Amino acid sequence: MLNDSKTLAWFPSNATEESKRNFFLFGLLCGLALYNQCIIHLPFPLVLFKKLLSLEPTLEDMMEFSPTVGRSLQTILNYEDDVLDNLYMDFWYVFYYRR
Repeated sequence: MLNDSKTLAWFPSNATEESKRNFFLFGLLCGLALYNQCIIHLPFPLVLFKKLLSLEPTLEDMMEFSPTVGRSLQTILNYEDDVLDNLYMDFWYVFYYRR
């Protein structure tokens, strides 16, 4: 699965069993490439590596992965009027990661 701009790869959270098997095989191939010191192009976003290192993702990571959603969240953060406070709404965007 690719992001909005079709430049970075990501894994869907609602994968089928067949997709999970394919992800496992893809992981094996990546491991073999690393073990054999082969250079391969893997267009993963920085947030994936942050999640692997148990680091907290930031809004800049969201901007890299999905510029449209990132700009929308930044617009909400930059909004100066108290209208958003009166809506009593919380905005959450979660990167799913399972170990």
